[in-house]
Amino acid sequence: MPLESTIICVDNSDFMRDGDFIPTRMQAQQDAVSLIFHAKTRSNPENNVGLLTLSDGRVVTQLTSDVGKVFSKLHLLPIEGKLDFCKGIKVANLALKHRQGKNHRPRIVAFVGSPLDVDANEFTKLAKRLRKEKVSIDIVIFGEESSREKFEEFITVINGKENTNSHLICVPSGANLPDTLINTPIIQSEDGSGLPNGYSASAFAFGINPEDDPELAMALRISMEEQRRTQEAEVSRGPTNETNQANAAVPEANNNEMDVTRLTEDEQIALAIQMSMSQAESASTDDVEMKEEASAHSNTSKTNEDKQSTDTFAASLNDPQFLRDVLRDLPGVDVDSEAVRAALEQVQQQQKDSDNDKDKSKPKDGK
Repeated sequence: MPLESTIICVDNSDFMRDGDFIPTRMQAQQDAVSLIFHAKTRSNPENNVGLLTLSDGRVVTQLTSDVGKVFSKLHLLPIEGKLDFCKGIKVANLALKHRQGKNHRPRIVAFVGSPLDVDANEFTKLAKRLRKEKVSIDIVIFGEESSREKFEEFITVINGKENTNSHLICVPSGANLPDTLINTPIIQSEDGSGLPNGYSASAFAFGINPEDDPELAMALRISMEEQRRTQEAEVSRGPTNETNQANAAVPEANNNEMDVTRLTEDEQIALAIQMSMSQAESASTDDVEMKEEASAHSNTSKTNEDKQSTDTFAASLNDPQFLRDVLRDLPGVDVDSEAVRAALEQVQQQQKDSDNDKDKSKPKDGK
């Protein structure tokens, strides 16, 4: 395969939530993008691949041959907005102009799974511009047949008489997108190189054989789980909704084990995450309640001890004999002197007066 620098344009519009491709259009597209990247880098290690989103024309990953960098971004792309094909292709063309390998052929691979809404004059002008700058483009239409005629004219204008080796691939709804692309010119290049014969993209998750690169396969699975957590957090928009969803999922799993075994791998992972979040939140709530109860009990015990200690100390100060014993231990104090005796008698008299006042203040006959 000749040296190429390829920008893959991903359709991340709201139409990617549709389930006519298993499990969704977005995940089928992600598997197809992984397949193309794998084919490009395997055919020539010097090939570079970049990633761009068509809803906002944002370059997610610059041209690179680092498979981990592309795949880590690919499975975290948000689904939002509306398809803006012309803007995305213009940005991709600009990114290819700044490629490091000037001897690389520029190529754009665009996935389109949304209705095309463009101005006819701008559409034709864009095609002529790509032909003039000798940029090849492969367009994959999946699940959306309404724009097929427009793209056929677009590819015809780009190829022209010179035939710039641009292609249009139409994949009907319900088909396996990665497997359909294997035998197309996008994967099988001009010289027939690409993935080996008999290779099935759907045989492995993300189009990667775990035996060839187990670390990469594990990294992709972790990235996918992180994406699912992010999407679940965005949908729930609060811990209350997450708790309700988790509580709703757990009883269903407990009451009907057959339903759990029939779930897909993605649904089982999502259910496990929800159950884990529910258990963690329940444990956190129990810890808070136990800490509050222990704190309240500790405060009550401390208050009672302080009150009891205060009463004991006050009673000791009002006891003349206790005061005599304390004063006897003080140096230079004569407990038998007149002054000390008078002071002790005064304390004793005050104690008696205080007791009499308390007795008078008590109601008689329980009234």
